[in-house]
Amino acid sequence: IFDPKLSQPKKLIYGVNELEWVAGELWGNVYPMYQHKHSECIVRINATTGQVNGWIDMHGLIDKQSAAVRAAPHSYVLNGIAYHEQ
Repeated sequence: IFDPKLSQPKKLIYGVNELEWVAGELWGNVYPMYQHKHSECIVRINATTGQVNGWIDMHGLIDKQSAAVRAAPHSYVLNGIAYHEQ
């Protein structure tokens, strides 16, 4: 998966998981724990080209969690995407 807007040559996006099909796109959590960091973003992916269509910024959700969750860095991850078209 790559985001052509981030840099040239292609900037690869690693750690995408929990893929969900949403309105003709793949959405995925970015799980970069191998870098000892957390992500608060969901990436929107063109399933045909692998290019990034955009990002969904979920910053602020961790601040709303309990002190126990905030004290454990391995908990700093979005876990699962649920989509229900209405």
